[in-house]
Amino acid sequence: MRDGKISQARIDEAVRRVLTLKFELGLFDQPCVQDARLACVDADAAGVAVQAGRAETLQAARESITLLKNTNNALPIPISANVLVTGPNADSMVGQLGGWSVAWQGLSTSGHNCCEGPPGQTPPGTTVLQGIQAINPSVTFAAHQDQAVAAAGGADVVVAVVGELAYAEGVGDNPAPALPADQQAMLAALESTGKPVVIVVIAGRPLGLGASNERNAAAIMMGYQGGTEAGQAVAEVIFGVVNPSGKLPVSWPTDADVRAPFGQSGDFNIGAPSPLGDQPKVFDQFPSTSSGTGSGYNPLFSFGYGMSYTTFGVGDLRVTPPARVDGSVGVSFTLTNTGGVAGTQVVPLFVHQPTSAVLVPLHRLVGFTRVTLEPTESRTINLEFALAHLAVTPGDIDSAAPPAVERGVYTVEVPTRAEPNDLFPSSSPPLRADFTVS
Repeated sequence: MRDGKISQARIDEAVRRVLTLKFELGLFDQPCVQDARLACVDADAAGVAVQAGRAETLQAARESITLLKNTNNALPIPISANVLVTGPNADSMVGQLGGWSVAWQGLSTSGHNCCEGPPGQTPPGTTVLQGIQAINPSVTFAAHQDQAVAAAGGADVVVAVVGELAYAEGVGDNPAPALPADQQAMLAALESTGKPVVIVVIAGRPLGLGASNERNAAAIMMGYQGGTEAGQAVAEVIFGVVNPSGKLPVSWPTDADVRAPFGQSGDFNIGAPSPLGDQPKVFDQFPSTSSGTGSGYNPLFSFGYGMSYTTFGVGDLRVTPPARVDGSVGVSFTLTNTGGVAGTQVVPLFVHQPTSAVLVPLHRLVGFTRVTLEPTESRTINLEFALAHLAVTPGDIDSAAPPAVERGVYTVEVPTRAEPNDLFPSSSPPLRADFTVS
């Protein structure tokens, strides 16, 4: 400041913002501000702060839970059914909260050598078991595999809650995330009983469940590390109190036991399943000339995939082209709930560019909308996206030019009936409508 590089007014502005936020947060409302002899933490205020936001946390968990598999409508489970609940994350707030909860590597007992929270500091919340018991008090809980297998005979359905404990970056890095071997063995043992097994994954990332476990599960649900209220949200989805509407924000990789060999099953089969740890596969990866087995985008569950207890149809796609290069594209289509229950659909909007001077992903996400519809209800949806979303960096090696939107034809795409590993299956192609940038 003495050198004139920073003005007093600039420092005052920065300090004013920090102090304003502290006042808005109530940090100066503590007793010690008025009387230095008093404690600076008001126990009642602290208790209110811990409880604050639980309703919002519950709603966020409800909207994010993603149903990935539901063979023969195994879900929702009738509330009157005999339900067996098991798994290491069924009654664990540690796994449910994940890293950066209380401490960097999560709550105490997360299994790390450092950086866990102090013992006893667990925020109030609802585990999956507690959420299920609140809806169906007669459920059976088995803490261990042998108990669960023995009890499965008397159950109509088994809910196995698996996943990881808390972790954060660095300590939690893993090039091939998978369920621990003992959890995979537990799933295999439960599935061998012949009872339908619903797998609930409580984790911060997709996990390899074991190829046979994935095939044999009646249903698979991703609960994420959804916070203190995720347990209630999972239970509500399991029993149909809430209709799932979440979509995967990442790609869930395949978990093949071995890579398909060269020959009839491998040559040119770029979609063949890959073992965990294969080269990263992302939805918007660039097209290539590779033809090796499993070299393409071959997820178990695609980015943007998620099921509902109802069905939806889209139609009448229309596009209003941009008036200028720095303008927006208007899109409209109809969305109809074609099923028998109310539901919410997240509709993604993609753009395909048939030809371009530089490589671009086959399908670029440019927007999405979230719509709730009653059975048979239909609604016209209007969206727009800035043409700037389609800008590329011209050039090849140096790519030194500023981003620009290429002139030419583009195609708006709206998925119609996604498959687990493909939002654009040939059996149900997307709605398409072209527009031109001139």
